[in-house]
Amino acid sequence: MAVEPHRIRRGAVVIVRVPEDAKAGRPVVVIRSNALAATPWVAVLPFTTDLDTDMPQWMRVDPTLGNGLRQTSRVMCDWPQTVWSARIQTVIGALDPASMTQVTALLAAALGAGEADG
Repeated sequence: MAVEPHRIRRGAVVIVRVPEDAKAGRPVVVIRSNALAATPWVAVLPFTTDLDTDMPQWMRVDPTLGNGLRQTSRVMCDWPQTVWSARIQTVIGALDPASMTQVTALLAAALGAGEADG
């Protein structure tokens, strides 16, 4: 069963199954603007449970009832992906506004947003 489009909002933590994942899906956070909710694709950032790799653009997120994560993870803010909304299996929670502000800043830095060309 598909997730209702109105539940796929910026900051939502959802489970997505992509072809690279064997059977289970993986948690991702939606970064797409809510203004694009009518589109059939969703921009997301994946989570990883790798806490040892030193990556400055990965933000630590501890599990809470609100975000639905089961273990401490990190958002890979340097790896934006686009998935079809039909691949979203379920919404498990949402990141809080402060976390989304930090995710947005790390994503912008990873993409070089605001940097001069050259």
